[in-house]
Amino acid sequence: MNLIERLATSVILIPTILGLLYIAARYGLPWIIGIILMVVAIPAGLEYIKLMHKTDIKIARWEFLASIPFIIFAYIVFDGRYGDIALLIGISYQILRYLRGGKHRQGLAAIAAGAFGLLYIPWMLHFFYRIFASGPTGWIYASSVFLMVCAYDAGAYAVGSRFGRHRVFPLVSPNKTWEGLLGGFILTVIITALSLLWIGELTVGQKVLHILLLSGLISAATQIGDLFESKLKRAAGVKDSGIFLPGHGGALDRLDGFLFALPAFYFYFYEVLGFIY
Repeated sequence: MNLIERLATSVILIPTILGLLYIAARYGLPWIIGIILMVVAIPAGLEYIKLMHKTDIKIARWEFLASIPFIIFAYIVFDGRYGDIALLIGISYQILRYLRGGKHRQGLAAIAAGAFGLLYIPWMLHFFYRIFASGPTGWIYASSVFLMVCAYDAGAYAVGSRFGRHRVFPLVSPNKTWEGLLGGFILTVIITALSLLWIGELTVGQKVLHILLLSGLISAATQIGDLFESKLKRAAGVKDSGIFLPGHGGALDRLDGFLFALPAFYFYFYEVLGFIY
């Protein structure tokens, strides 16, 4: 039943996101991307707070949640000129709030968890908008990274659940296997190839090289994001971060790979390929 729910959710979700990306680009409506990010970031932030509370780290709920839209939209409005300032304000508040008193170790843990949470969710997530807003083809790049991460998750889940024998990190995520990682990488290569083949600036040899390198980078980043969130859940003693999408668990369960893959994709396209400005 979980597999059926997972497939049904993906069949609805993936075309919807791709359609919204096209509409936002076609009609110049960047606020649509902001809404998409908010829809997943707020629940993810709430789940993060709950996970921290289960580890006895008490983050101020409403202040943390209020910082998420503040930071995300600061990266969207005014061409993102004030995004870093908003992030600095949010982190500074997390520091100042716990300097007023209380136990030092608990306060330090709350500061670290609060500051990291703002980097982990809204800051890493804002790279999706930066990719989208990178130019006329930005929505294609954003669609590409979205499909790459989905492909890795799907390939790793399908191959790992059917053929998985050799565990990778049994203490953190017992269901993750080397066979699953290979399945995820292969499917990511296919999607990456479809994403890069249309780019005329590259020769065939360059395309093959970049397909393999980018696929490896996105696969590794997605897997690291998944394992990190699994570590958070292990520390909190829960199986899922919450209930957000049928068959997919919580918002963090769905976002974990994206949060690490987005800056990795942005770095590769900006620093290596030079396609994002």
